[in-house]
Amino acid sequence: MTHRPPAAAMPCRPSAALRAALVCLLALLPLGCITIAAPTPAADLMSTVVILQTDLAAVQTAAAQPTLTPHPSLTPVRSPSPSPSPSASPSPSPSPTRPGVKADRAEFVSETIPDKTVFAPGTVFRKSWRLINRGSTTWTTEYALVFVDGHAMGAAETLYLTQNVPPNQTITLSVNFKAPAVKGEYKSFWKLRNADGVLFGLGEEDLPFFADIIVGDPAAKSNGVIQSVVIERLSEINNPYDCFSGAAVTFRGGIIVNQPGEVEYIWRHNGVNLNPPEKRTFTRKNESADIYHEWVVKQSGLYDVELVILSPETVISNKLGFEITCLQ
Repeated sequence: MTHRPPAAAMPCRPSAALRAALVCLLALLPLGCITIAAPTPAADLMSTVVILQTDLAAVQTAAAQPTLTPHPSLTPVRSPSPSPSPSASPSPSPSPTRPGVKADRAEFVSETIPDKTVFAPGTVFRKSWRLINRGSTTWTTEYALVFVDGHAMGAAETLYLTQNVPPNQTITLSVNFKAPAVKGEYKSFWKLRNADGVLFGLGEEDLPFFADIIVGDPAAKSNGVIQSVVIERLSEINNPYDCFSGAAVTFRGGIIVNQPGEVEYIWRHNGVNLNPPEKRTFTRKNESADIYHEWVVKQSGLYDVELVILSPETVISNKLGFEITCLQ
């Protein structure tokens, strides 16, 4: 008979129900509150089971809960305020100009030496033009009267203005000529030139103004006593005036005769005599004489003056126009 050694004592394993109860109890209590008493020899196995179950549950619980990595708090970013667009600085307005008016424009007022006046060869004479500034800029002393075409007839080809001429003011421009030696008709054309060297003339078309003479025998033009009669204004117009005292305007008339004789003349404005008739005696052929007249104007308005030869024959000079403005 074979002797079987006694079977080793089987360790006592807790039942499934007990394990479940222990797990539930562990789930209800915080891990830190579980105190495991020192095991007794009889309860060593049970204590080991409890410890293993507890560690397993803790591991399973920790694995089941995801670890939250804390994100740094986001500092709210303020949307940049739109920078206000700088207000556009208003462009400076150009200096006011009169609409539709050219910067430089002249207008004819009057002249001396009527066209087709006959001069003997070599005769020295002075031609004048009265112009008004109808542009929007002042003519300064850098402006000039310049010869542009025709025959210069011995004149200086550039003559600078001797005074400033603001818009709507007038000026008398004069040129000294000498009749050519050869008989015939001669014309000399002139314009103004501004400070930039740009030429301009009369009106919108910039037309030139001119002297037009005939070189020949003055006696052949007329069998009468009078050869020519021309006038020019000597006074500059500087408006406005104190018209209580009046604006004194002086004129000069030039008379040339073909033969000796007595000449009667009068100054006239719009058909009205400005003085009683006066007389001048000439003693030789082709004699010339200058006569003067001063007119005191006491009202604003447009005026014109002419010299009228009454005898021995009727001859009327060129007409000079001007404007007087009185202080208000």
